[in-house]
Amino acid sequence: MTTFSHRDLGTDPKAWARVRKQLPMSLTEILPEGADLVVLAAHPDDEVLGAGGLIASAAERGHATTVMLCSDGEASHPDSPTHTPNQLASIRRAEFERALETLRGDEDAVEIRGVALGLPDGRLASFKDTIEAALDRVITDRTTIVAPFRADNHPDHEAVGKFAAAVAAQHELLLLEYPIWYWHWATPESDTKWQTMLPLPLDDQAMSAKQAAIRAYPSQFEALSPAIEDAAVLSERFLEHFSFDVEVFRLSNPGLGSGARAEETFDALFKTVPEPWDFNDDYERRKRAILLASLPKARYQNALELGSATGALTAELAERCDRVVGVDASETAVRDARKRLAGLENVKLVPCVIPRESPDVRAADLVVMSEIGYFLTRNELEETFAQIEATIGPDSDVLLCHWLHPINGWSLMGEDVHEAAHARGWKPRVTHREPDFLLEIFSVPVEGQS
Repeated sequence: MTTFSHRDLGTDPKAWARVRKQLPMSLTEILPEGADLVVLAAHPDDEVLGAGGLIASAAERGHATTVMLCSDGEASHPDSPTHTPNQLASIRRAEFERALETLRGDEDAVEIRGVALGLPDGRLASFKDTIEAALDRVITDRTTIVAPFRADNHPDHEAVGKFAAAVAAQHELLLLEYPIWYWHWATPESDTKWQTMLPLPLDDQAMSAKQAAIRAYPSQFEALSPAIEDAAVLSERFLEHFSFDVEVFRLSNPGLGSGARAEETFDALFKTVPEPWDFNDDYERRKRAILLASLPKARYQNALELGSATGALTAELAERCDRVVGVDASETAVRDARKRLAGLENVKLVPCVIPRESPDVRAADLVVMSEIGYFLTRNELEETFAQIEATIGPDSDVLLCHWLHPINGWSLMGEDVHEAAHARGWKPRVTHREPDFLLEIFSVPVEGQS
């Protein structure tokens, strides 16, 4: 994870001009008629920096709008000689309330409802159940959820973003993620996550409301006192990132990111582009080499590969396994893989949409799930893991390998997939982490096995 400080000079806001010029979204895409808006903020001011213009536009157009504040931001000046954490919490809660009133603007606009959870600033990752339950209470089946970017490199922002994404996936709701500190520490050249983001144009009224709401937080952009510990947290250079006439979000559409639509989604993809991930590029070839070198055993009897695509990894697994069954949701990919691997008698390739269908494999001593876990919903992922547990025999290896950056259109990320495996009690035997991917090989408890 990239480390940074708010005291750093940070990236020049002008460097992000190309992001603001990408093909824009429209407000009606985000909030169709009858939809309501729920915005989550880890700290007071996150909501106006990341989504103030959207909030103002929604209220002005009559959409019911709720802003859920997870903490009061009492840790903004941890060493302040003049303000206690309780005093800072009171100040920042009052600023939050003023900011929402400012965003509403016109008295004829819909009231913006604020919900404050009062959880500890800096420790939000420990309150998953509380935040998800609170979100469940305010959403409807027409809600658009807006939350901090899950790759913002701020632990509270990432935690709240992950919890919101889980709820959005469970209820098949539209999810927007807003970066805050990402603009500060990343650059367009060093990090490519911006390529999955879309700008939302703001009209003059929304822009004006947003800038006024930002100024409702003087505790963050003005010094609390002359003491160095009370210096402003948000510099004018940093605030410039939020002074433009667009807001930028990562969008995850409901329903697209699920196994239920995998056959349709990926069959269309493989028909259009036979090798959509360029399985012969340097990244893919190096990743396969690391994967194969990481396998604890020299030889396996019965392997199952989930997401075999066009067979690039399948062919190399066949050299280490007596039998390999590869399954993929795309019949087009399976057909291409069969042509590619026609001479390999120890390989069987089968169209199979997991977890709706269960691969016909028993007592596998190796299961490989590479780069497909985040194409499932959270519930589908748990079902798939249960299928794996029913498929393997004693002393088996289960290998998970996933890209660590956001996947545009899907709510889960690679880290989510691996965390879910850990939560089931799977024990990692091998762990290999790089900036782009995480590979783990697990020992999985088998029922009846001591």
